[in-house]
Amino acid sequence: MTTQKIETISTDDKLPYVESGVLWHVDDLVAAWLCDRLKTEMPRIEYRAFGLVRSDTPDGIVRDLSKIYMVGGFLWYNYCDGQGGADHDITLAAAIDDTGFNTPRALRKLLEYPFGFLKVPRISINVNETNEAALKQAERLGFKIEGIKRKAGSRGTDMVMLGLLPEECPFWTQA
Repeated sequence: MTTQKIETISTDDKLPYVESGVLWHVDDLVAAWLCDRLKTEMPRIEYRAFGLVRSDTPDGIVRDLSKIYMVGGFLWYNYCDGQGGADHDITLAAAIDDTGFNTPRALRKLLEYPFGFLKVPRISINVNETNEAALKQAERLGFKIEGIKRKAGSRGTDMVMLGLLPEECPFWTQA
């Protein structure tokens, strides 16, 4: 298992906190961690990022970031609210170093943002066809294969397009 110690704090006026193993209010920090794992650049568009963490925060308030260890990250971007004929959708980028830490409770918390708060009817992801672990993880979350983007990967590989509807996700229940 690989973990990365968080050493900086968000400049956001909201204090970072941990709930059900999910780190909130340090979007830039989580996005940087995730982009490092995915070997990609930081997004140039609006996004929200949430981290999966191991921590010593019994009440959830993060007082000492040196006790927080990232084990996964989720970045939500390309949100379309369905206005002007656009699809009502959101895209997910994710990396997880410790797959055993993906508890149903943490996954429900992460899905609360797109399905509960934004009320999107679907989540989309693109996974490199050579990344078998990511494809298996996506299927475990309930994602269904919807198509192939030919030669769309960074090295000319195909990308698998997957989608998730709230009613197909075993970790999401409408409140």
